Amino acid sequence: MLSCHECEKTCEEELGRQVIVGQNSEGFDWIFLCLNCIRDWRQRGLKSEGYSPKVIQDILNKEYPMD
Repeated sequence: MLSCHECEKTCEEELGRQVIVGQNSEGFDWIFLCLNCIRDWRQRGLKSEGYSPKVIQDILNKEYPMD
């Protein structure tokens, strides 16, 4: 089980993603984010790009389905 870097929720790895947040001399810096936090992050980005709430939900459901 992993802990989400944003909300600190503990969940199975299948319920989130490992995300590269930077690189240093030893390699990549990774964090784990749960799907809820990934969807929140993606939603903010799509909103800032001017997408409508309906289109945002369609994109989120396609890219990060919550089964």
